[in-house]
Amino acid sequence: MGVSGPEGDAIAMLIEQAIKEVQTAQQDLQRREAQAPAPAPAPSALPLTPAAPPKAVGQPRIEGSRDDMLIP
Repeated sequence: MGVSGPEGDAIAMLIEQAIKEVQTAQQDLQRREAQAPAPAPAPSALPLTPAAPPKAVGQPRIEGSRDDMLIP
């Protein structure tokens, strides 16, 4: 059972106005998103430092150490 007469017309007018306002807001948002600069890429989760510090020049090599397992 719906509302008829002047009250029904007023309700219908308010609903139409609300729909137009929502559509306008959506269009504005789409325009802003299209004009916005692209987001910066996410930083890498990988560390930027090497797993092992580099060997110093002239440092003696210890046989059987972890250094032997590293790929030069």
